[in-house]
Amino acid sequence: MRTLLILTLATLPIGPATAQEWKQQLAKELVTIRAGKMVAEEYQLAKIAVPGYEPTQLQLKVHAEAPAVGLMSRDNFVAITTQLVVITFYTAFAEAYQVPASQFLEAVDFTELATPIGTPDVEINLFMTADGLQFEWVNTSTGQRKRSTMAWADVFAK
Repeated sequence: MRTLLILTLATLPIGPATAQEWKQQLAKELVTIRAGKMVAEEYQLAKIAVPGYEPTQLQLKVHAEAPAVGLMSRDNFVAITTQLVVITFYTAFAEAYQVPASQFLEAVDFTELATPIGTPDVEINLFMTADGLQFEWVNTSTGQRKRSTMAWADVFAK
């Protein structure tokens, strides 16, 4: 749990800020209700500087949705979304760079974006229904999609 908290905090757009900026950040709604669904959507600019590799930047879009009524609480929606996105992002990129996740964690810096700058490089989509969830990773430059679909019983059995 401690590792998850550290990974989660590392993705927060925390940095030097005025009192007004951090108050606005804390007051920001992460979830909206659209057409009967809870929806979370955000854009991040990730600056990656892994020693031994050329520094790079990529834009990340995260989209998650679930029924607004009956399936899960807003808190669990945010928690599940955060856990899956953080773990998947750090695992995938640590493997791609062939470094431990802890080293990759130190090499990446996130900046929250109000809107995308053109087309995001990576999209992470999470769809939750009464039967289960589908997690999708999209490389927008190649069009490659990787999906994982699980029933809730399987999610909680792990």
